[in-house]
Amino acid sequence: MIFENLNTSSLGSYSLLSRNTNVRLTRNLNGGSSLSIAYKNQFTDQKINSILNRHEYSIVSESRRGQSMHILEASYEHSSFIDRTRLSYQTYIPITRRISLAGQGSFNYQPSLRIDKYVTTSGELRYTKDRQELGIKMTTALNNNAPDLWGITVRGSLELAVPRRSDRKLKTLELTIVDDLGAPVSNALVTINKNNLISNKEGKIRVETLLQDSVDVTFDTRSLPFGSKPKNNLQQTIALPTKTTTTPIELTYTTRIRGSAEIRRNSDFGNLVPRYSSYVVRLTQGEKTILRNLKPNGTFEAASLESGTWQVELILKDKDYKIFTVPNSVQTKELAAGELWNISFIFQENGQKVKFQRGIGK
Repeated sequence: MIFENLNTSSLGSYSLLSRNTNVRLTRNLNGGSSLSIAYKNQFTDQKINSILNRHEYSIVSESRRGQSMHILEASYEHSSFIDRTRLSYQTYIPITRRISLAGQGSFNYQPSLRIDKYVTTSGELRYTKDRQELGIKMTTALNNNAPDLWGITVRGSLELAVPRRSDRKLKTLELTIVDDLGAPVSNALVTINKNNLISNKEGKIRVETLLQDSVDVTFDTRSLPFGSKPKNNLQQTIALPTKTTTTPIELTYTTRIRGSAEIRRNSDFGNLVPRYSSYVVRLTQGEKTILRNLKPNGTFEAASLESGTWQVELILKDKDYKIFTVPNSVQTKELAAGELWNISFIFQENGQKVKFQRGIGK
C-alpha cells in the first residue's frame, strides 16, 4: 500500500510518502497447528524532515486444540535508530465453561537503547456469563537499567438494559401445549395476532412485545396429534392480566377410528397390491353416515366422532375388480368417549382370478 500527499503550512509546503508492505506465508499442519513466516516493511519519507525505513522479520508457530490456543513468535526488527529482537508467547486455556485463563509474555533485546533488556508478563483469570465478564489481571515488567514494575488490574463489564417508557407496557405470553398424559406436543401450528408460530420440542410458544390486554389464539388441527383438540376449543381468547402470562394448553382426544390394510397372498405374484382407489369406507351410526376414501397405502382416518355404536363397511366401487376379496369388510364396535379404534381390513388374494388374468396377458 502506498500513500502520498502534499502538506502546506505558513512555512511552505512539503510532500509525504508512506509505503507499507506486509507478506505472510503460512503452512497448516496436523492437529490444528500452523507455521508462518512474515515480513513487514514501513517506509516513510517526509522529504524535508526525516526518513523512516523499518523492517521486521518474524516466524510464528500457532497451535489450537479445541478452544485452547498457544502462539509462539520470534521476530527481529531493524530501522535506522533501533535493532530489536523479541521472543513472545501467548496462550488461552478454558478451565470451565465460564472460567478461562489468558496469558502472554515476551523477552526484548535492544542493545542501542538505555533499557537494553526487559521482560514483560501478564496473566488474567476471566469469568464470563452471557454478556457479563469479570477479569483479574496481573502484569510485571522486569527491566535492565530501570526499576521493575508490578501491577494488578480488576476489570468487569455488566450489561444493563433500561426499557423505554413505552416498552414498560409490553406484555409476554407463553403457551405450553401438552397432551392428555402431560407430555409436551411439538410442531403444533398456532396463530396469534395473525402470526403463525410453531411449538418447540418442549411444547412451548413464547410471544413478546404484546400491547393488548388479550389476544386471539387459533390452533391448526392438522398440526395436532390425530383426533386431538384443545379442551377450550380451537379458537380462544387469552387474557393478559400481568407483565408475563403463562398459560397451559391441554389437549383432549375425541372418539376416532384409524384403519389399515393387511394383504394375504396365495399366488406367485409376491408384489401384487390391491387397487385401493376402487374402495370406499362407509362409517354409520344410526342415521349419521361418513365416507372416507382409502389412501394409496390402504389406510384411512376419521376423528371427532360421537361415542356409541359404529359400523364400518368397506365397499367395492368397481364390481369387475375381483383380484382381492375382503372377508371382514363389515365391522361393528361400541366406542366410548375419546376411544381409538384401530381397525384392519384383510385383503385376501383371489388366486383363481389372478391366474385367469395372467393367462390373458394381464
